Amino acid sequence: FGGLTSEQQQSLLTKCDASEGFVWQRSEAQGVTRLTKYVTETLEGWILELAPAPAKKTSPKVELIKGRASYSRKGSNLALNLKKVDDATMEEILAFVQSKLD
Repeated sequence: FGGLTSEQQQSLLTKCDASEGFVWQRSEAQGVTRLTKYVTETLEGWILELAPAPAKKTSPKVELIKGRASYSRKGSNLALNLKKVDDATMEEILAFVQSKLD
């Protein structure tokens, strides 16, 4: 609700108090849990109609060495994926990373 413009918020409030009664009065659900679920799903649907959720940006995986090394970056975070690495190579890589980040 907070992500909507004031015009969209007013439109949503108008839908909630339509001539058929309040949202919870339109439901035929029995019990607090079912009624709450109905109202929540209805409101979420109306909010999505007013302001659809933005598409998530996915950071592409960059392949360094085909089938063996790839990385992806999200903001200031870096994820490195290595396959088929022996213990000696792993120790060298970890020592290098540690020396760079200390």
